[in-house]
Amino acid sequence: MSSVMIVEDDNKIRANLQFQLREAGYSPTALNSAEAALANLADQQPDLLLLDVRLPGMSGIELVRQLASEGRLPTTIILSGEASITETVEALRLGVHDFIEKPFSRERLMQMLRNTLEHTALRREVAELRSELAGETTILGTSPPMEKLHE
Repeated sequence: MSSVMIVEDDNKIRANLQFQLREAGYSPTALNSAEAALANLADQQPDLLLLDVRLPGMSGIELVRQLASEGRLPTTIILSGEASITETVEALRLGVHDFIEKPFSRERLMQMLRNTLEHTALRREVAELRSELAGETTILGTSPPMEKLHE
């Protein structure tokens, strides 16, 4: 079961997202501010961060900047109702995986979550396999050209 942290200041949207994610088999944590998310991220790292851009106090983009500069930005999808192109591009450059514009359909959101989590899992697996292969130096084969390589 994948954990998803929802950071959304609108009570109805936050509750709806939490309900939908729970119904879809995810383990959601719902918060109403970037500051609360920052405190929560000190204790736990979710599989996915679903982050509103416009939040009271620290904005979603400011949270992304801080987490990226500290090297602890989780896989993130930005929820954008009114984000500018500049903010969206900056967020993507900082490492945000994707963004979805409000209002969005449940189906579109769920498909995006599945795709994002699958992509993240595949990247993690590739990184693990590469690190395993990095120590591998055995050359296989006994043909004459391979024997020259062994020498």
